[in-house]
Amino acid sequence: LNAALDTLGSRRVLIVEDDLVQLAEYTRTLEAAEYWTVAVDNAEAAVILAENTRFDAILTDNLLPGMSGLQALVHFRKSGSPVVVMSSQFGSESEKDALLLGAKSFLKKPVSPERLCRTIRHACAESDLPLR
Repeated sequence: LNAALDTLGSRRVLIVEDDLVQLAEYTRTLEAAEYWTVAVDNAEAAVILAENTRFDAILTDNLLPGMSGLQALVHFRKSGSPVVVMSSQFGSESEKDALLLGAKSFLKKPVSPERLCRTIRHACAESDLPLR
């Protein structure tokens, strides 16, 4: 997968969202902004992808079946990819926990397309991975 991604020349974003309507919306929004996306509906699959594929940013919901976004964040950080956590249950503790665990940003759902693109652009700018 890395070799195929390297030929695209776009920033690569892993999207983790169990709501398939929102997953499709985030994918369409980011692809329209010329990001290359990989979308999955659970954190376990995302962790495996992040361990084996380089991403310029990871966008994850917090409330997921099985492993939560915050639990996955610990694994995502090992990849060096900046992580943006989203949640419909917004509170100062949720945001604080995400940022303390190393998230670059925390977004309250629903997220406007403009805010999503702006946040992902900033996360990619902070990425340790070179733009190809």
